[in-house]
Amino acid sequence: MNISGGLKVTAAGLWVLLFAVPVVALGIGNAVDIFGSPMLIAFVLTWILAAAFLYWGNWLVASLKQARASMRATQAELAEAQGQIREAARNDSLTGAANQWFMYEILRQEWGRAERTGSPLSVVLIEFDGLDAYVDSYGDPAGDSLLRQAAEMITGELKRPGDLLARLGGKRFVVVLPDTDLEGGTLIAERLRTSVENHSAFQDASNITLSAGVAVRTAFSQENERELLEVARSCLAAAKKAGGNQVLSFDQSA
Repeated sequence: MNISGGLKVTAAGLWVLLFAVPVVALGIGNAVDIFGSPMLIAFVLTWILAAAFLYWGNWLVASLKQARASMRATQAELAEAQGQIREAARNDSLTGAANQWFMYEILRQEWGRAERTGSPLSVVLIEFDGLDAYVDSYGDPAGDSLLRQAAEMITGELKRPGDLLARLGGKRFVVVLPDTDLEGGTLIAERLRTSVENHSAFQDASNITLSAGVAVRTAFSQENERELLEVARSCLAAAKKAGGNQVLSFDQSA
């Protein structure tokens, strides 16, 4: 507490003053015989009330500080919980990649941006050849482990912050590549295929490989984002039919 002249008085100091002042005053009053009984009683009661208000004020200040600290802690916990909820709502629980719902949301946003700016937008649809047979032989946990490794590997190959990897379910993933033309999307898909082909974990797992279909939207395309994804699905199906472990692409503007 600050009083005039910049002097700081602590709570303990206030309590000393509260009791010292009346004691001194009563001593002086008795010495000069200025206190009668009614005045003495009123004086004592006044100081008792002052002491009660001081105690109540200190208790109230302490309670407010505790309430503020508790509120800040609760707000921090709430913010952390909300962050975890948002993370869980957009991520695949097995691989940590984006989930299908979040992928469609981002793809719709990027499609709209590409329409406004005329920039290309590529999608790469990915599937792992031979994974079903591997799961039949070694079980679902082994297959889940490979999918987690695959998601980690693909994420490491995506260099730009705007690129998105999402799991569509099962052994199928999609990569959304803003500002990427057909040639760029095909190069990225081929790099992913080569990485899987040379990765020791996939070589050890009965030579599991990657097939991919690539589609691109340009300023002259009339299809929507879901049709863009369907073109990538058709390219992926053709790659699988041709034996797998390859990348096929299609330019929607052609």
